[in-house]
Amino acid sequence: MPAYIAPTYRCNLKCEHCYSAKYASEFPYDLDWPSFINVCKSLIWRYSGFCIIGGEPTQWKFINEAILVLKNKSKRVSVFTNGITPLRVYPDSLFINASAFWNESLQSTFLSNLQRYTHKSRIILRFNIGEECTKLNIEDAVSLACKYANSVSLACLFPAKIQTDLGDMIYNLVKQLTSKSVTTRISRATPLCIFNSEQIKCLVKMSRLKGQCGLPSNSLYIHPDARTIQPCPELGIRADFKSLDKLSPKVFFKKDIELKKLKRISSCLICKFFKNGQCCGGCLAYDLLPLE
Repeated sequence: MPAYIAPTYRCNLKCEHCYSAKYASEFPYDLDWPSFINVCKSLIWRYSGFCIIGGEPTQWKFINEAILVLKNKSKRVSVFTNGITPLRVYPDSLFINASAFWNESLQSTFLSNLQRYTHKSRIILRFNIGEECTKLNIEDAVSLACKYANSVSLACLFPAKIQTDLGDMIYNLVKQLTSKSVTTRISRATPLCIFNSEQIKCLVKMSRLKGQCGLPSNSLYIHPDARTIQPCPELGIRADFKSLDKLSPKVFFKKDIELKKLKRISSCLICKFFKNGQCCGGCLAYDLLPLE
């Protein structure tokens, strides 16, 4: 599992449903260079991979230098970006949120940078699926992925309503991408109740659909103060970096995460998937929204 470092919560876009916006006022200052080096020294022996996330990490003035430092330490480096501001140094992998592709004023810049990264980094396009997705969006997503992506990461937008329309959209997109030989993974724990039994069977095979959150794990997320840590970017269970001491994150956060799994909305608690331990109601950072 990787270490996630958020060097800034500044961003050049204002996307709906962005989880990091809620941290911006709490952590208004960027990670400084000495703190970044200290974090690396503390974690370099424990992690073989580092993900630089945000906010929008390309807004951090040390982003290119940070990639170089980690690559020079023989670490796998990934950067999560919206693709608008280009990098000068190429990481091993780029997770690119494709939402800017559907913005007419940003599309040309987004595509230009995407072309620039082709054959320089492994490109994982991220599609966030919500109620606002249309058939046109799905068709464009497939076309974009076939042209530029090494693989696709899909996620259900939260908070989400418990409805099969959302499940149908995810299923249809995975099916189309797979038919075009595009490797596709559903990256978040997703409520199984939005799919029928046949869809679940196919999605487990085609895209590694999972209803249970993978936490606790040894993954670690570090805020720009270089002190506050969480078990993942979205789940706000906090601790001080120094409090880890010799404990692994998996052990340190285990109790809090297991308690979180037990405190879901009433419709989850009576669901067969929840009772059988197959599902924890989607991403633990959000509650599902029952249909009105």
